Amino acid sequence: MELFPSLFCRLCAEGPVFGSCFCRFCEEKMRHALPRPRWERIEELSVFSLIAWGRDNETPCRALLYDLKESQDLRLFRFWSREWVRRLPPDTFHNAVLVPVPSSTGRLHSFLLARCLAETTGLEMVEALALGKEERQPGKSRRERMKRRLRLKEGVDLLSYKSVLLIDDVTTSGATLLGCKKALRGSQKVAALTVFRREPSA
Repeated sequence: MELFPSLFCRLCAEGPVFGSCFCRFCEEKMRHALPRPRWERIEELSVFSLIAWGRDNETPCRALLYDLKESQDLRLFRFWSREWVRRLPPDTFHNAVLVPVPSSTGRLHSFLLARCLAETTGLEMVEALALGKEERQPGKSRRERMKRRLRLKEGVDLLSYKSVLLIDDVTTSGATLLGCKKALRGSQKVAALTVFRREPSA
């Protein structure tokens, strides 16, 4: 966690702000722009994203995503976790377990999102997945390579939960999320929550 969180809004740089990471104006503006709850299908996986990232909002989305990846200010992660809870029906979280998507860069953004959502909902968070070393696989698409890299950690058993919620910051093609779903190998329901859903053309 940042020892001295910024007192200025992370979006407009105005301030000061207390107890939040955005000024009141930016927070209300952003909430107004967020979509109503809507699940999208990526092959066999249901994904709910707070922000649809397209050409019309490229600049603010890029800035928000950079801040999310580079920051360890827990206020930022708590804001997004609260928005998931505000915009999804309560049964989404019934007897579910939160599983952060492992990062290939070593950043903690997915872990911190899952941790803050666990604090907000009282659900358990389990770091169930690991990312193996990438190998050269000529002729294989990125989606196929990701499915082969992700694996369930030894000794992890999630079958006692009704559902698994994968937590990540952004998805584009869904390759990583689909790889996670395949690695879980369970019979229970698997869905994913992300902050951003980036359109391939964006």
